[in-house]
Amino acid sequence: MATKDISDLQVVQAYAEMKRQMDATRETGLKFEYAEEILERTTGQHPKVCERAMERACGRDLVEYGVWLRGGWLTDKGKALLTSNAKVEADGAGIIATVAPRTTGSAAG
Repeated sequence: MATKDISDLQVVQAYAEMKRQMDATRETGLKFEYAEEILERTTGQHPKVCERAMERACGRDLVEYGVWLRGGWLTDKGKALLTSNAKVEADGAGIIATVAPRTTGSAAG
């Protein structure tokens, strides 16, 4: 168990998921998961390890918070990381689909 095992991307994804759950449950009053709980569930890491990864993301200006870290929100830089990753995943599918297989023999016969 180490903070290095949780990426900044995983942290910003956890905050984005918390926001999504908060928005979805606002009218009903149902419980939502805090970012720390989402990180615990998705990474299997100890709560203190998740909290430290969240502090690291805050220090890197990916997350801001008011009173307590677990109820924070993404900065513009954190949103950009989330958006750039979504674009890479979308582009990656296209790149993989268009790569021609490598041949092992010579073209001259």
